[in-house]
Amino acid sequence: MTPHQPQFHPFKLFASDIALFDDAQLDQYLEANGRIVRVEDPDNLSQAFLERLRARAGPAEPTRSHPIDLSYVSARLEDISAGRQASPHPSRCATTPPYDEEEDQRQQLEKEVEFYNTLIKEGGRPSHPINLGPGVAQDPGEYREILSVWQHQSDFHGTWKVFRAQMHEWRAFRLYQRDHREGGRFPGYVELVKRSLARHDFARLFEPIEDLEHQDKLTTWIEFLDYEYWLYDKDMRFVKHGQPQYDEAWKELVDSHVLRHFETEAFICSINSAFCHQAEKQQAQRVVESARANVTSAQKSITDLQPSSHLERGQHQYQRQQVTEAHNKLDTAVESLALIERRNSLVDQFHKKLSRITHKGAPSRTYLTIKDDAENRSLLCKWILQQIPLIELESKAAALNALAPMKMTENAVPNGKDKVARTGKESQGLPRAIFDIKGDNAEGRDAG
Repeated sequence: MTPHQPQFHPFKLFASDIALFDDAQLDQYLEANGRIVRVEDPDNLSQAFLERLRARAGPAEPTRSHPIDLSYVSARLEDISAGRQASPHPSRCATTPPYDEEEDQRQQLEKEVEFYNTLIKEGGRPSHPINLGPGVAQDPGEYREILSVWQHQSDFHGTWKVFRAQMHEWRAFRLYQRDHREGGRFPGYVELVKRSLARHDFARLFEPIEDLEHQDKLTTWIEFLDYEYWLYDKDMRFVKHGQPQYDEAWKELVDSHVLRHFETEAFICSINSAFCHQAEKQQAQRVVESARANVTSAQKSITDLQPSSHLERGQHQYQRQQVTEAHNKLDTAVESLALIERRNSLVDQFHKKLSRITHKGAPSRTYLTIKDDAENRSLLCKWILQQIPLIELESKAAALNALAPMKMTENAVPNGKDKVARTGKESQGLPRAIFDIKGDNAEGRDAG
């Protein structure tokens, strides 16, 4: 299916708007916007608000040291350490140390390296090389699509810290894989996997084995593909079931004619719309309050003015015009606020209707959440498929490397001519089995 691409209206809040957010709203805003604050007037952000932001960027939890084998990461950590300067007057008070951005980045990088190494050690494949560092979020290049998958999984769009999510996903699969090899479930599981892969037009043959210790990497990877297909299929069944209710709710909202041109389906379904609508309402309320104050002020000017001369009578007439204009502006402001409140109310009703389309197995996952997860998982399945030829090449190279010492040893043995010929014949079978692995693929899945 075609991935759903959110389109966000370039609406920015004002400093006075975002300053009104309580802690929960501010946290939600930061998560939805990649922990970046975008306002029309950044110079107006108060010191108190900046302190709130600084508190949310506090140092990460300390982690135990982990051996780092990657030259880039080692060099990066050394650069960070070298760039830090110790204070010439260290504090003797037992107070909380000030936030150190470089130290925080160092700790985060160490964590990511640990997750990355663990993922590889346990048999998984990372989305991209760790040596791309934090910069991959700003310039993902060829990794843009797969990086977006794990940013979505991390509930933190725009982040570079994605290897923990990948490690957890791989571990969940490995647990699932082991569970379906227990209690005599394996034969039925294999048949379900094969049927599942066939439904997704995966025509390659492969045969999983019950003993995971002796199963090759490619077969395990194809099992992982099927695991993700299984999760995708479950979500899409729910989406298909809830689609009529969703379509009806969206049609009602569109037919109300309250949406503006930029308020597309994707925008209304995003969290950004909630922030924008809240900010618009608050701004409109302030405009109404200001307009009312202007009406009161204009009326007072007339009351205080006692026209006794021609000049004063002209001033009185001018003041009456000011009162009329103030009333007109107030009426306009009230109408604008009413329209905004009506629009917000109808959008809220739309979301409430969607919230009733829930997943029985996971009440916290609504229709929109499940639909978004399914579309995201389709990209993950695409990437998993793309890795299969790479795994085949790696397996081929590993097999050839394993054969090389054997041939060298045999060539060094006296009268080894017959052994070389015999071993050569036998050794041709190993690479051939790997080269022809396209015909040795398995399918895997269980109703559990």
